[in-house]
Amino acid sequence: MEPSRDQIEIFVEGLFRHASPQGYVSLRAFHEDGSNKTFRITPTGLEGGLKFLMDAVEDDARRAANHPKPIVFCPPIAVFTNREHARECDLAEGLALSVECDQQPEQAKAKLDQILGPATFVVASGGKWTDAATGEIQDKLHLHWRLCVPARGADLAKLKQARNLATGLVGGDPSNKPVCHPIRWPGSWHRKAAPVLCQIKEQNPDQEIDLANALAALTTAAPPKGNSGKSNASSSASPPDWSEQMQRVISGEGYHAALASLAMKLLLSGMDGSAANNPLRALMEATTGPRDNRWLARYNDIPRAISTARAKIECNMKPDNGLPDLVIDDRDPTAVAKALAKLIAARDDFLFNGNAPVRVAVEADGMPRAIEVTTEAVRVLAHEICNPIKKLKQGDTLVALKTDIANIYLHGLEGRWGLKPFRGITTAPILGDDGSIRSASGYDAASGLWCHNIPALGIPNGQASSRRRPHSTDCALPSEPFRSRTVKA
Repeated sequence: MEPSRDQIEIFVEGLFRHASPQGYVSLRAFHEDGSNKTFRITPTGLEGGLKFLMDAVEDDARRAANHPKPIVFCPPIAVFTNREHARECDLAEGLALSVECDQQPEQAKAKLDQILGPATFVVASGGKWTDAATGEIQDKLHLHWRLCVPARGADLAKLKQARNLATGLVGGDPSNKPVCHPIRWPGSWHRKAAPVLCQIKEQNPDQEIDLANALAALTTAAPPKGNSGKSNASSSASPPDWSEQMQRVISGEGYHAALASLAMKLLLSGMDGSAANNPLRALMEATTGPRDNRWLARYNDIPRAISTARAKIECNMKPDNGLPDLVIDDRDPTAVAKALAKLIAARDDFLFNGNAPVRVAVEADGMPRAIEVTTEAVRVLAHEICNPIKKLKQGDTLVALKTDIANIYLHGLEGRWGLKPFRGITTAPILGDDGSIRSASGYDAASGLWCHNIPALGIPNGQASSRRRPHSTDCALPSEPFRSRTVKA
C-alpha cells in the first residue's frame, strides 16, 4: 500500500507554514494492537525545509502501511528542541489547536466551528462512529486549527489549556490534550480493521487562529465551574478526581486516560513506581468490562504508564533559574498565601490604592493604567517571581499555583498585604515639598506616584530649591504634588 503524497504535502504545507527552521519533528509510529509498542521514531530536522520533511513523512508512512502487523503513523504536530525525546518539556513550538472527535464527530465539528471558525483541516481518521439511536455511521474526525503564531515558552501551557477546553466542550478524546500527543496523519493508512486511507475531508489552508482570542472564546463557551449538570463536555473540561477515574476503569468505560491519570496521582502522592503498580492492576482485575485484547494490552501497559508519568514529573523538576522557592503545602494554604504576600510586597508594580491591590500595566498605546488585581493575575505573577514547588520523593517539583491560594491572598489577607501605596500616575516632573524638581521612572516611593515618560527639565542641581518656590503657572506643577490628579483603579 502506498501513502498519499498529495495529502502529506497539503497537510505539511498547511500546519507547518509558520514553523521555525530550527528544531525537530518527531515522526512516530506505533503498533496498533493496544500495546503502544514503538515501531519507528525518526527525528527530522527542519533546517532541510518542508520538502525534506515531506520526503521523510512519506517514507515512514510507507513503512507503517506495509508492515505485516497494523502500525499507526502519528507524529505530534509540534517542533521539539532535540532529537532524543518528544516530551512536553522538550517542546519548542506548538503549531495547531487539535481535537480528536471520536464521539458525535459532526456535532462536535459544528460546535467548534461556531466558537473558533472553520478548521484549517478536517481529517477523517479512518475510524467510524455509529449513532446508537439512529444507526447513522459517521467518520471519526480530527480537527486542526493552525496558529497564526506558533506557541512558544509560556504560550505552550495556554495552547494545552485551549486543547483541554475544546476537548471538554465536545467530549473529545482526552488523551489528545497535551501538545506533544501523537495523532494520525492524513496520507497514512488506518489499519485497525480493513485498511482505510486517513485523508483530509475539508481544507481551509489560509484559515488560522490567534491563540489568545481562541482561548478567550473557548473559556467563554465552557460551562462555569461548579455546574451541577452532568455531561461529556462538563466532565471533560476539568481533570476528573480519583473516584471518577477509578470508576472509568472498573466500569470498563475507558482504560488508557484513566490509568495514566491515576499513575500520575499515585506518584505525586509520594508512592514509588513499584508500589503504584499494585493498586492499578487491582483496579483492572476488578473491572466489569470484557477481558478482551484491549483489556489485556492496558493491563500489561501499566508499568509503561507509570514510567511515562514519572518522566513527566521529572520534566517539571525545579529549574535553576535563580528565583526563590514557594513551597506548596496543601495542609496549610494560608501559610503559602502569606509567604507569597511577602514576595509580592517587595515589588513596585503591585501596589495598594487604599481600597484594593492594583497592578500597573502599560497598554499598546504606551500609557500605563492601574488595574485592580484579579485571582489570575496573582497566579501569573507567582510563576514570574518564584518557583511554586512541592517537596516529593523524586525531588522538588514545579506545580501550578492553585486558585484557592490566590483567593486567600486577595480576600483573606486584607490589611496584611504589605504593599506600597499607590497615589496616581504622572507624566510630568515631581515637585518636592522642599521645592526641588525631580524626574523618575516607574514607582516613586517618596510620592507614591507611578512615573511614566517624564521629560528632563534641565534644571541644575540646587537651583530649584535656591530660587523662589515655583507657582503652578511657572512650570505647570501644582503646589501639592499631584494630589488632585491621583488615579485609582
